[in-house]
This record gives sequence, C-alpha cells and structure tokens, in this order.
Amino acid sequence: MKILSKLSDLSLVNYNPFGMVLVGRSWRPGSEYRYGFNGKEDDPETYGDGNIYDYGFRIYNHRLCKFLSIDPLFIEYPAMSPYSFALNTPILCIDYDGCKVKPMSKEALEAIKNSLSAEDAKKIQINLWGNIKKRPLKTQLKVSNSQNLNDLYTLVKDKRVVEVYTSSEGFESFKTADNSKQFEKFEAPQRFNPAEDSYNQNKDVLDKEGVTKEQYLKLLDEMGIKDEIEVNGNFGVTIHNKTDAINAGSYRYSTNKNSQIYINTNETTDREQAKNWAHEGYGHLLFEWLGKPSGHMGLPNGPTANKPLEEQIRDRTNEAEENFNDRIK
Repeated sequence: MKILSKLSDLSLVNYNPFGMVLVGRSWRPGSEYRYGFNGKEDDPETYGDGNIYDYGFRIYNHRLCKFLSIDPLFIEYPAMSPYSFALNTPILCIDYDGCKVKPMSKEALEAIKNSLSAEDAKKIQINLWGNIKKRPLKTQLKVSNSQNLNDLYTLVKDKRVVEVYTSSEGFESFKTADNSKQFEKFEAPQRFNPAEDSYNQNKDVLDKEGVTKEQYLKLLDEMGIKDEIEVNGNFGVTIHNKTDAINAGSYRYSTNKNSQIYINTNETTDREQAKNWAHEGYGHLLFEWLGKPSGHMGLPNGPTANKPLEEQIRDRTNEAEENFNDRIK
C-alpha cells in the first residue's frame, strides 16, 4: 500500500506483490502524482497509464510480472530468468533500479552536488534505497553541456555500485597481498604560501637591498611562483572491489563487493570536498569502470605519468571549482 499525504496529491493505492493495482482498491481524486509501485515513476507514454514502471536501468511491466530487457547481472543467477522481477519472489526480495552511485551521508551527497552547476545539481534525486536516480540526469543532459554531469550519468547508469563516504578519521580496506584488514588515517591537509614563505625567509636581505615585498612577489610571479595558498595532503581515496583492485594492480580492496570512495573532511572545505569527489569519482573510478588505466603512475608531470587520467582530473576538478564558485557569488 502507498499513501500520499499532501492534500493536493492525496491518493491511496493497493498493489499485488508484483505491482498491479488491485481492482476497486485505489483512490486518486484527480491526482497528477506520477509515482507508484515501489516509488517508481509511471511511464504512460508507450503502454498507457499505470502499465509500465521506469526502474531506471530497466522498464518493468507489472501485467507480465517481468522486465522488458535482460538483467545485466544475469550471469550471477543462472537458475533464474534474466527477465524475472525480484527473482519471482517479490514478498521476500526487492528489485533495485540500476542507479548505482550511492551517497552514504548528507555530506557526501553535497560534495557530489557541489561538483555540478546549481541547475544541474537540482536534478539529482535519490530513490528509496539511497541511490542517485538515472532518468533525471539523462533528461538534464539534453539541455546541459557539463562534462561533470555527463560523467556522473556514466557512473549512475553502470550496473556496478560505488558507495560515497565522508570521514574525518580515515577508512578501512583489505590488503590485496594477504587479505588482512587495515585502517588508514586521514590527516588534515598542509596549507602554505610558497611566495610568502620565500619572502619571509629572505626579508632581511631584501630590506638591505631596498627590495619591497611587492617587487619581490612580482619577481616570483614571473618565475611561476604564485602568491597564493597551496594545499598538500590526502583529500580522499577510491577503493575498488577485489576483482577490479587486482586488475588495477592496487594494494588494497574494498570491504564489500562494491567500489568505495572516501572523502576527507578533516579540516577540508566544501570546495575541496567537491573537487575531491570530481578527482576520485570522475577520475579514478570512471577510468577504472571504463577499462582505462586508473592510477597516477608517478608524478603528474613526470615521464611515467598517466597523462589521460591527469588531464581528466585537472579538467573535472577545474569544472567543479568553477561550479562551486558560481554558487557562492
């Protein structure tokens, strides 16, 4: 049973276990509410009102009690039909919708939203199981040219799951070498201004030579040393499931079958957390799921650097920062 309590959208609907409305046991006085069984959106355009539900990754027909396309995870259930709903046991099982980016906290969700423009972020919706819905993102891509939004949609429509956490303490994982559990601590990032530090170190000499601070900082700027705060530290981490971790050559894997992203909140700002999600989600995780090399492979500008990944991380974190700055103007 599903009861909607807003006065403008008051309705009551009884369903059988497979989602068909029970005859004579529904009440909708002119309601325009478009969601029904299991909170899924009714899709009346093709099969008529109330006959099809959009589960995000697949379309479900409750009259047939089947999905209209095969389960991408059918190989894990060889004894079951790939079209079956809830393994044909809807009282015991729940079928999810294939939307598999799962923010594990309000802060994690905000970090994802903050990597997008304000308009694009409005389209992020969470389903009953805590996953980001696919369809609103797909619709928004028709009017948005954001690559961050496009990359988020690529993750959301994938059949795999990533859990996004925030933590000021650290994270657990398993060692690939011996399968032992380990805890790695998040430290607060170090902040410094190389130009300011250089001036302070050389101030006595500069004063004797009659060089002002403004002149010295201008000279440093011409040498590529900017008068701005730089930050070093571990802002987050992407941990793949065991199979993907071994394929990627990682020394750690996640504590369950899903990928996990941890965002460091130990003395980090909302802007930095948004950029870190872009770094980890649109960088390392996306490349791994697309079958591309997903590790840094040395210094970003070094001879062994993974240049496609470094360029992706640079572009996606820059877009996240621009989007965040636009929000606070």
